[in-house]
Amino acid sequence: MKIKSKKLYAVILSLILIFTLSMPVLANSNSTFYVTTIKGNGVRLRASGDANGAILGLMYNGDTIDHYINRVGTDLSYCYVRRHTPSTYGWVHKDYIN
Repeated sequence: MKIKSKKLYAVILSLILIFTLSMPVLANSNSTFYVTTIKGNGVRLRASGDANGAILGLMYNGDTIDHYINRVGTDLSYCYVRRHTPSTYGWVHKDYIN
């Protein structure tokens, strides 16, 4: 009987972990974000929310980012993100965010 209860306990903890990780992180009302990835290679991280923004760096397929869902650029096609490695804030076109 103890083996079954340990397995059930492990399943419940796994489900709680999966559910928790799939929720947005709330630091304050202005910083709701989802952790996601970049799709594409050589994706430009820009200093402003439009195609004219200075390029801060390039990102590659699978790079991890925080996508701040309530901030959009001046032409509404750019999203505010934080690249995880190295930690850099900037703007990315929405077509390159998973």
